[in-house]
Amino acid sequence: MEIESYREVRDILGRCMHSDLDVLLPKMGPASGTEFFFIVAATGEIGGEAISSRVRERLEANEKLKQNGLIFTVSYSLLPANRSDTESLEEYVDRIAMKIQDQVDQSLSQKVVTNEQ
Repeated sequence: MEIESYREVRDILGRCMHSDLDVLLPKMGPASGTEFFFIVAATGEIGGEAISSRVRERLEANEKLKQNGLIFTVSYSLLPANRSDTESLEEYVDRIAMKIQDQVDQSLSQKVVTNEQ
């Protein structure tokens, strides 16, 4: 992906987030023709679908990305994020961070498998 397209996508994703708790993660994984962008949002299923729809609509409407031949897929997944009564805040944050990292690792490993086939 060209630098210009990469920046355009990041800009679009940033504008699709509405909460101060939503985060667009920095680039992860090796450089290749396929890029993954990850947003972590404090929301439920309805919010996940709303963010996904916004992202999809805005990427589809962007003429610069169309001209560059960008092909994209938008998806979301929910992480069980309930905090137990015995779990400290630090333990909870660490557990959620590990789940997020696992999701990212899983997505990136699928990318590697897909690129090798």
